[in-house]
Amino acid sequence: MRFIAAVFRRLRRSRRRAVSILGLASGSYRDIQQALLIAGELAVGTTLHGVEDEARALRHAGKLLERLPGVSCRWEVNTFRRFEPRERYDLVWLPGVFCCWREEPASRLLASAWRWLEPGGVLAFACARSDGLSRIFMEWCLDWRLVYRDESDLRRLWKRAGLTSAGMRLARTSGGALDFVAVVKKS
Repeated sequence: MRFIAAVFRRLRRSRRRAVSILGLASGSYRDIQQALLIAGELAVGTTLHGVEDEARALRHAGKLLERLPGVSCRWEVNTFRRFEPRERYDLVWLPGVFCCWREEPASRLLASAWRWLEPGGVLAFACARSDGLSRIFMEWCLDWRLVYRDESDLRRLWKRAGLTSAGMRLARTSGGALDFVAVVKKS
């Protein structure tokens, strides 16, 4: 949660205006809620477009985020394969997708998410760590099929998505079972 809060604050200060966020597969959106709470007054005017394939997750997210003053939320039940927004976003947040998707669908989603970004916007996502302590619980107890990616794997994914890594800024921070990645789209 601290990761996405830091990304949001930096983006909001650099934009000097309200920020638009696209959240895909954020589940409860608690990470976004916490980031906006930490941002305080900087969150006023933020618009969030949340997309999930489960209506139940969005109902829960709506209850969490409706209490935030000055934040506008729009919820959409849709799948990644059919989702194509008309607008562009300052921040695209994909917290869990790259932990579970193989290379081909992950690279297609990366290419799409990049198109959905405004110039100067940030694509932020998480990758499963092979040495994360929660890994055993997630794989054995929850029966998740995690995909582990290091920096060279991410660069290969970018190339497969048709994106150039030249000028790409990668900020990777550890967060227990996950590594978080933020990539800024050049203006």
